[in-house]
Amino acid sequence: MSKAVEPKTLKRRKKAVEETSDTPSEAVNPPMQFITMQELLEGAGMMAPEVDEGVEPEVDESPKWEISIEGMQPLECGGVKFSVFTPGEGASGQMVCEFRAKPGTNTELFNWLRKPTYRKLQMIVKDHEEALIEKWEMTAFPVALAVDELDREVKDPWFTTLQMSVKDIRIS
Repeated sequence: MSKAVEPKTLKRRKKAVEETSDTPSEAVNPPMQFITMQELLEGAGMMAPEVDEGVEPEVDESPKWEISIEGMQPLECGGVKFSVFTPGEGASGQMVCEFRAKPGTNTELFNWLRKPTYRKLQMIVKDHEEALIEKWEMTAFPVALAVDELDREVKDPWFTTLQMSVKDIRIS
């Protein structure tokens, strides 16, 4: 006779589970900034930055210009724009200038706008080497004035924009 074999109950052992975080993002180390060894050494002042041999530094060939309005201090101009000149209308038009605000600039411009009169205006344009390109002379009358926004986040200089009606334009 054979003996009946009782099935053995298999008991699984529980593995010790290390305590983990609830979310995967808590388990991952924060991202790191990767830099090359050369960048690390340059940052520590131990190595000079690489310079491409034979590459000339870029030369700023942009023109420079000065604007003078009769009865005012010299104005530091950041930009000038003219209306389109057409045949028969080349001696007059609209001119818009952006002036960098300095002490007294806005006071003078607002006073001119409050009591508008025709004033002589001169614009001297020079190349990057300070050689004269052109000299513009005209008569100007103020039309509108706009002052830039003041904002803590803006890192640019403060400008005032002046629109003028110009006539008797002469270019030499």
